[in-house]
Amino acid sequence: MSKRLNFLAGIALSMLASLVAVTPARAGVVMNGTRFIYASTDKEITVKVTNEGKVPVLVQSWIDEGDYKSTPESSAAPFGLTPPIARLDVGRAQTLRISALKHEFARDRETQYWLNVLEVSSRQKDLPGEEQSRLEFSFRYRLKLLYRPSGLPGSAGEAPSKLVWKLADGQLTARNDTPYHVTLNSLALASGQASMALDTMAIAPFSSRGVPVKGAMPAHGTGAVKVDYHSIDDWGAFIPHSKPLER
Repeated sequence: MSKRLNFLAGIALSMLASLVAVTPARAGVVMNGTRFIYASTDKEITVKVTNEGKVPVLVQSWIDEGDYKSTPESSAAPFGLTPPIARLDVGRAQTLRISALKHEFARDRETQYWLNVLEVSSRQKDLPGEEQSRLEFSFRYRLKLLYRPSGLPGSAGEAPSKLVWKLADGQLTARNDTPYHVTLNSLALASGQASMALDTMAIAPFSSRGVPVKGAMPAHGTGAVKVDYHSIDDWGAFIPHSKPLER
C-alpha cells in the first residue's frame, strides 16, 4: 500500500473517534443510493460518486464486514473495489465497481457488508497560508451493501410486514423469520390517537431484536396497542406498516 493510502486509512480511524460537523460548504460527495444490493447472479455492481461541493476532493473507498474501525488494509470483506482512491474535481463523478471474490457466502439468507466512502478535501489556493497547509477531511460515509443469494423464499419487500412483535418486561421485541435484513426508519407504539416513539433498529435474518419501552402509553390511548413503523426498502424509500402485538 502506498504512503498516501496508508495516510488516508489512518485518518479514517481518527475521524471516527471525533466526527466533525459537515456544513453545506464542506460536504461535497454524493452517492447514487443509500444502500446497495449485490445479487449472487451479478458479475459486478456500480456506485456513482459525485463531487457536488465547491472544492476538489480525494475519495477513498473500501468494504468491511461490520467493524466501523476497519481500514482498507485491515478489512477482509470478500469483494474487490476499483478504484480504491480517486481525485474528484468539482462537478465530476467517479464510478466505483464492486465485484464479489471467490467466497463461500451464506446461501439461505442475506449477508450484510458496509461500503465506506471517505471524503478528504484538497488544499485551496485562495485561502491564507495557514489554511493551505491543513488537509481537511469532511466525512466518512458507511452505506449498507447486502449480498443476496438467488432462490430465497419470499421477497425483501415483503419481509418488514412479516415481523412479529411482542411487548413484555418493558421491552418491545421484533422477530424476523425471513432470510432478509429489515431496517426501520421509525418505530412507535400506538393506541387510538396516542403514540409513543421508540428507538429504531435493524433486524438480521432469522433473529430477534428489542428496544426498551420507558413509561406508560400517553393519555387518550384507547383500544388495542399496535406497532406503527416505517421500513427502508432497496431504493431507500420509507414504507409504512402497522401490526398488532403478538398475544
